[in-house]
Amino acid sequence: MSSSPLSRFLRGLAKSPIIGNLFSGRGLSVSAPDIVVPDSDVEVTVTGVPSGEVCVIAIGTLVTQTLTAPAAGPVTATLKLAALVAPGEYEIKATLPASGRSATRKIAVVRNQQTYTKQK
Repeated sequence: MSSSPLSRFLRGLAKSPIIGNLFSGRGLSVSAPDIVVPDSDVEVTVTGVPSGEVCVIAIGTLVTQTLTAPAAGPVTATLKLAALVAPGEYEIKATLPASGRSATRKIAVVRNQQTYTKQK
């Protein structure tokens, strides 16, 4: 039993990195801690990245990592904040150059995490 040319064409579209992502139903998302302190490691997870696609992760305008998505599972990165990072709100952005998709997550950099969490 062979499939029709139309069904083969549609299956091929669904597997293409650009068209397939438009209809996959999986959104791109970034997760990271809400609050971090300078001179610390920030664990970032990006979900919804197709296998083998390049993912660029940046904090503000500074590109920190460029990774290729694994065959299964999310893209994970450990970002190192410098000791002199000023307190404030920053945006972590994950961009997929091949498809043009991106997602962001805001984090707060504070000098003393215990004091900050008590104020909330």
